[in-house]
Amino acid sequence: MKTTVVPIAAVLGLLLATADPAAAQTATGQITGAITDATGATVTGVRVKITNTLTGLTREATSSDRGTYSVPQLPVGTYVITAEKEGFKLAVSSANDLKVDQVLRVDLTMELGALTESVEVTGRSVALDTETASIGHVITEKQVTELPLNGRNFLQLLFLGNGAVETTGEQGGMRQGAGNAISINGSRPTSNNYLLDGTSNTDTSLGTPAAILSVDAIQEFKEQTATYSAEYGFSANQINIVSKTGTNRLSGALFYFLRNDALDARSFFDVEKQKLDQKQFGFVTGGPVLVPGAYDGRNRTFFLVNYEGLRREVGAQDFLRVPLPEELAGRFSSAIIDPVTRQPFANNTIPSNRFTRLANLALTRNYWPAPNANVPQGNYIRQRNLPTDTNQVTVRIDQKLGERWGTVFGRYTQTDWTNSTLGTVTELGDVFFVQKTKNWQVSHSLPIGSTLINQFRIGYVGARADQHGFTAPQADIDAAGLTGVFTNLPDEQRTYPAIGFGGTGTGLAGAGSAVNDYTASYQPMWDVSNTTTWVRGRHTLNFGGNYRRWWLQRDLANDFLGQFTFSGFFTGNAVADMLLGYYSGASVFQPAGFSVPGRSGNPRQFNFMYFAPYVQDEWKMSSRLT
Repeated sequence: MKTTVVPIAAVLGLLLATADPAAAQTATGQITGAITDATGATVTGVRVKITNTLTGLTREATSSDRGTYSVPQLPVGTYVITAEKEGFKLAVSSANDLKVDQVLRVDLTMELGALTESVEVTGRSVALDTETASIGHVITEKQVTELPLNGRNFLQLLFLGNGAVETTGEQGGMRQGAGNAISINGSRPTSNNYLLDGTSNTDTSLGTPAAILSVDAIQEFKEQTATYSAEYGFSANQINIVSKTGTNRLSGALFYFLRNDALDARSFFDVEKQKLDQKQFGFVTGGPVLVPGAYDGRNRTFFLVNYEGLRREVGAQDFLRVPLPEELAGRFSSAIIDPVTRQPFANNTIPSNRFTRLANLALTRNYWPAPNANVPQGNYIRQRNLPTDTNQVTVRIDQKLGERWGTVFGRYTQTDWTNSTLGTVTELGDVFFVQKTKNWQVSHSLPIGSTLINQFRIGYVGARADQHGFTAPQADIDAAGLTGVFTNLPDEQRTYPAIGFGGTGTGLAGAGSAVNDYTASYQPMWDVSNTTTWVRGRHTLNFGGNYRRWWLQRDLANDFLGQFTFSGFFTGNAVADMLLGYYSGASVFQPAGFSVPGRSGNPRQFNFMYFAPYVQDEWKMSSRLT
């Protein structure tokens, strides 16, 4: 395989910001605030404890000489915040929902009294983000799971924000029913950086998410389009997806969604009612890891497993014009000129012994069906049912390693997607799309101290997006006797020679394989990142780097056994030209000097490397200045 090296310059982002505190490498959030007494004076040396109500994760901080506290790199979730100091009542703030890449401000007021007494606040009235200048919006778990989504595709929720539109491209063809390319604020679809739990989930060949995660496995996601923090890069727009985690409560759900044509009416222009049979099914379950009598994982070890399947069959109808059976047998109603003698054939009939090997193959394999209609739109109504099958599984394990060693989690997601589209007149011209995606990640968060925390991530995404035509038996290809073409083609590349019409045959349906029916694309990518957050006085320092290495393996060669066009220039009839083998145009991808030895097609590999270190200092000059 030929290798082409494409260098990407290393990017150094050195940012001194006054408006955008570090939220710790994409998939986490930060809680910050100020501690005051009843008079509004700051209270220093307060022990602040932050606890995740679902997993029991606890982090602590101490209010500074300005009475402020900050706890970075917290997993998304709901938190209870307590503040305690001798001589004051215990201050408690509950039901604080922390979202992805959010800096949540929770101020606490302490009253004089004993620690055995408490003052609890259960609501937050301020919804305005006063801590960051980033432009974006969060899609919450409630929106993901409860808003109606045709096909249960979370990408549709991107259109809830301003500036997102759907555009055309090969993305829509590769994933039938999963949407097309998405442009945000006028940028190219390839300018979207899809992240899953903080590591790449982008198929760079198509500009789409490699794995379209099931909505039952999504905690929430955030779209950011401008003025986001320094840790983000790679593309103009950031779409951060956070997968669900297990909690202390064992829970689960089964689902089954059915759509069909039982109550549908026939469309006015359809000959018959079109088939629709769509089934989506699966389950999600999660909770603590419990082994009776051996291990109790509550507040320590959690799991989540999700499976989703799709089986869809959709009818398609169109009108075509096909050659008449008499014409395919060599019998015509008008004079047919013999290109050899330049005289008309007797009785307007071409002897069958003059038919070419290609014509005989087309007739033997019924390239064209017999007409079944006589309407202005054509003499053949094509009615086909096209299938789409999807299987996806996600497994996630979270483990608390103790106060000293922090937490670690691992997640594995695999998606298999296949669907078919119409090509030429019969199933010999169908195009089949096959996508296989694997995405896994391991992440470790280590609190080095109450004001210093480090998070390391390593992830891998392998995204395959291939398409191929109907496989022709080798015996049929041998019968055509083609020369100057690749031999020993694999099944995905060995399709029937294609026949099309022009000139006097304009309007007749082509047959055989579809044009450009084969492409292959595979992108393996490694993603390694590290983020360190240090809260020191008025400053929140965030520094780290992101390293990505990926290979784009593509083969865009196709039509290995030829595309032939017949136009009637030789006999006066395009079908007669086809029977006799007088083509007006032909194309084929042939072996040549640049071909890879021992390989058919034109496989190429492009190597990419991306390294982006960054430093950001968020300096809070005053609690009254945002």
